[in-house]
Amino acid sequence: MKSLLGIGTSMNLACKEYHRTKIIKALNKFNFYFKTESKHTKYQNDKGDVVILPKHNTIKGITILKHLVKAGIDIENFFNLCK
Repeated sequence: MKSLLGIGTSMNLACKEYHRTKIIKALNKFNFYFKTESKHTKYQNDKGDVVILPKHNTIKGITILKHLVKAGIDIENFFNLCK
């Protein structure tokens, strides 16, 4: 039951909008740093995991969720850092 509650909490956090600068600061805390910029901005860590951000001032968490999961980032912790 606890795991189901955790998924629900993470999804609630992922459905909110976050300011781009707060997302970038949270990515930096997880050792992701600016890599390249074109239509989107690419952040990468030392292991080669990538998170791609759109260039909007506010970004819905769900937009970047698959990149965060693929990179092995704790979703709930990440979005709490973005508040």
